[in-house]
Amino acid sequence: MYSLFKLVVRLALILLVVYIAVKPYNWFCKLSSKCSPLHLEALFQKKEVGAPFDVAFEVKNLNESISFEADAPMMQTVFNRKSSMAFYIKNISARQVTFRPQLVIEPVNTKQYVEVYDCLCSQEYTLKAGESIKTSMEFMVDSDMMNASDLSSTTQTYYNNSYYANAANSKPQPKVTIRYEIKPR
Repeated sequence: MYSLFKLVVRLALILLVVYIAVKPYNWFCKLSSKCSPLHLEALFQKKEVGAPFDVAFEVKNLNESISFEADAPMMQTVFNRKSSMAFYIKNISARQVTFRPQLVIEPVNTKQYVEVYDCLCSQEYTLKAGESIKTSMEFMVDSDMMNASDLSSTTQTYYNNSYYANAANSKPQPKVTIRYEIKPR
């Protein structure tokens, strides 16, 4: 019985070390774009709750060399559901193009409730002239957002170092906007 206890303790310690090591690994992946982050919480997903709500998808493409669009401008999901959206990217120029989409989640204070598992922003893309790809992102909106008191209907956009804000005092419907921005190099 004592050896079984030692085995359980050792396995628990191994799992703890792996869990602690994931954070620095994910930071490395985000900074280097050489790997995909690990999301252990995806293994232990919460129960889907709440009424369906809309998640909007926008693309702010300032690079005239590519065509970049979401499969649909909006989709419905519920809290704690892992959802996916496809994106189509095509090089419409006569030369090779390299770019990295930047992820923006609005309203800004909802970002903490959106877990992005597979982000287009995690890598740099290089497309040859006329080449096109289909890629996707996976995300989940956490149910903690239902009880959040810090939500407002403020929309914030950062563009070329300018800041614009539009605020209203009404309590918002649970809606999230996920936008990818591509700027020319």
